[in-house]
Amino acid sequence: MIGPSLTGIYGEKAGEVEGFRFSPAMLKSGLVWDDATLDAYLENPRKVVPGTRMSYAGMKNPEMRKEVIAYIKSLTS
Repeated sequence: MIGPSLTGIYGEKAGEVEGFRFSPAMLKSGLVWDDATLDAYLENPRKVVPGTRMSYAGMKNPEMRKEVIAYIKSLTS
């Protein structure tokens, strides 16, 4: 299963990408995608959003997470 496009998600509320069916847990999370939230989520998605359908186990390396966050921030619509 492939998730939604990450273009333009930085600074946006989680679960609001049009055309993608998010888990109830993600819709209720109230998260906004900023550096801290993305870092925590990339490290351990199921800890940040219990009940998420995300099948990603997480990224333990903090430098790699910083690079991914920088990339996500560069994706503009």
